[in-house]
Amino acid sequence: MDFIRNKTIQIKNKNFLLNMNPLYSEEGTFCGHLLTLKEIKEDLFYDSFITFDDIMGDDKKFRQIIETAKHYSHSDASILLTGESGTGKEMFARAIHSESKRSKMPFVSINCAAIPDELLESELFGYTAGSFTGANKSGKIGIFEMAEGGTVFLDEIGELNYHLQAKLLRVLQEKKIRPIGSTKEKDMNVRIISATNRNLEKLINEGSFRMDLFYRLNIFRIQLPPLRQRQDDIPKLTNYFLKILSTRYDKQNISLSNDAKSILISYSWPGNIREMQNVLERAVVLTSNNTIKKEHIIFDKTNGFENISIEENDFGTTVSKFERELILKYLRKYKSIRNTAKNIGVTHTLLINRIKKYHIEDDEWKNS
Repeated sequence: MDFIRNKTIQIKNKNFLLNMNPLYSEEGTFCGHLLTLKEIKEDLFYDSFITFDDIMGDDKKFRQIIETAKHYSHSDASILLTGESGTGKEMFARAIHSESKRSKMPFVSINCAAIPDELLESELFGYTAGSFTGANKSGKIGIFEMAEGGTVFLDEIGELNYHLQAKLLRVLQEKKIRPIGSTKEKDMNVRIISATNRNLEKLINEGSFRMDLFYRLNIFRIQLPPLRQRQDDIPKLTNYFLKILSTRYDKQNISLSNDAKSILISYSWPGNIREMQNVLERAVVLTSNNTIKKEHIIFDKTNGFENISIEENDFGTTVSKFERELILKYLRKYKSIRNTAKNIGVTHTLLINRIKKYHIEDDEWKNS
């Protein structure tokens, strides 16, 4: 067998994509095979295979967007997903792939903002053996080859640097890729879905995004609404995430108090669905029984945890006292800031910011 394309295998209860490609010398002599493994990491809230049935929402306009996306799925044309951060753009991309004729082939995603520019090109297009200092001696295939026959999802496309925009444009125009260090082009057969929370038209006017690339990506466009425009869907989404979190944290039949429900419904959700996931996970961890109360609802702010007043003037002060005691409780339990952050489901930086805000001293917890 000369090739293996994106075969899913399991090693020690982890799923991997296996690829095998033949290797040739510069003279064209067959040298052997290159095998690569890439771990498939699944999100807590959804599996890697998503259909439109998995997308929660009864809002009329939102259902119309889903129907439009289904219709676009049957075409091979590029799709641009736009909307605020956390509105579910990757979930839509996966559902579109699942609805398409490419559904049995790979779906490969990459975040254009998460990888340094100097590494992103090799991630996209791959490279040949010894093509640059530090390169893998056997070379590496890029995501376009990895997704052959399937779908490539380019998240945060607005962050792609101008040089790589030109290379991506050529890929879309020629349907060919050239790995770094190679003199040969390879045919490419993938469908491209891209996403951004930025205004690409504004970036074009500023000279930081190519107009010709925009038109290639924007054959079909889907604008996803923020959660604040789908308030009627909040109870359904809340119940959905709580079921998942109940299983993860082994807490059965978790419910919301009426005060907690009111807070969730009245909140503006600037971080959208992703923020809702974070808030609910935090609440599930903080509750000591099966009922989430208003003091367990802690919203994300730029300086870490912070709550908001809904009805009572002294609510913020009450919550602050509660949070300080709660942080101390978990610091004493888990013995270090890093372990505490990990176990209560927040970042190390956010917990440090909260410790500083409440002036929590080391001797209050380290020696207890």
